[in-house]
Amino acid sequence: WGGEEEGEEDWLLVGHALVGRRVSRSFDKAAAEAAARAEAKEAARASEAAAKAVHVAERAAARPKRAAAEVAAAAVVAAAADTAKARDGGGGTMLGRITRWLPPDGEDGALFHVRHDDGDEEDLEEHEVRAAMRRLAAARKEEEAAPPMSEEEVTAAVEAEGLTLLRSERGSSGFTGVRVNKPGKWAKGPAKLRGPTFTAAFSGAHTRTTALEAALDYARHLQQQEQEQQQAPVEVVGEGELEG
Repeated sequence: WGGEEEGEEDWLLVGHALVGRRVSRSFDKAAAEAAARAEAKEAARASEAAAKAVHVAERAAARPKRAAAEVAAAAVVAAAADTAKARDGGGGTMLGRITRWLPPDGEDGALFHVRHDDGDEEDLEEHEVRAAMRRLAAARKEEEAAPPMSEEEVTAAVEAEGLTLLRSERGSSGFTGVRVNKPGKWAKGPAKLRGPTFTAAFSGAHTRTTALEAALDYARHLQQQEQEQQQAPVEVVGEGELEG
């Protein structure tokens, strides 16, 4: 990932239309798998070395130490597997959001800082950002053309991703955060030929043919918002500022 040689104070959170936009980046699937395997092997070696070290000590004292070493090694392996799965899940792609930008300086063009959904970050030039946005748009178009998910598929996705569908008796869709569209209204692509359709209540949401799919979109949106809030830097206010 690209490093940030510029000072933090030089980056801007506003002032460019691309800040806040979602992007999709492509990664080398083979390289991601190789990196995950290397991390797993290193964790296994560390676990074995720790086990041998504690074996020399008294058995009573060694057991909790060995257990701690194995838990730590297992955590490293799991983290490596999760990263590989995240980059691999969309055919070697990763979604992210542009969080800030650095204005052009002389011959150097503008830079845009991207925070990916797996926690990694990188700096992109504008042409790279545009390409990542086109990739995301193409992926969304392909997704809209795909057949609707079955109830079993939605249920499986909810369980696998740790989501909660917000059911509601007040709205006509049966879910909180899901609006019902009249035939043809707000529809995109193939969905425009069918009706009624359903859309999750957030900017950029897909038009779906079932309320269940739109509810899944909304649940994913809420989860993404929560993750971004947890990753956002916390500004520390000094005592002098509080008194003033």
